[in-house]
Amino acid sequence: LAEVFAEAARVLKPGGTFRLFPLPQWRWLNPRTPALREALGAFEMSQRFVSGSQRARIMPAMATTLVRR
Repeated sequence: LAEVFAEAARVLKPGGTFRLFPLPQWRWLNPRTPALREALGAFEMSQRFVSGSQRARIMPAMATTLVRR
């Protein structure tokens, strides 16, 4: 996972964004490896709740937007 975020930080210019869906809430994320902490430090992260569908197979989740610092 650290390699994915490090590569995204490498290819995005400052202000560049990418979005991930679906993800759990990241405010409780505690990266255990220094590489992941460093890779995530290159981004400003925001999340918004995306409501699920009336269909039971589509669960509610968070849409995450990462902006390169």
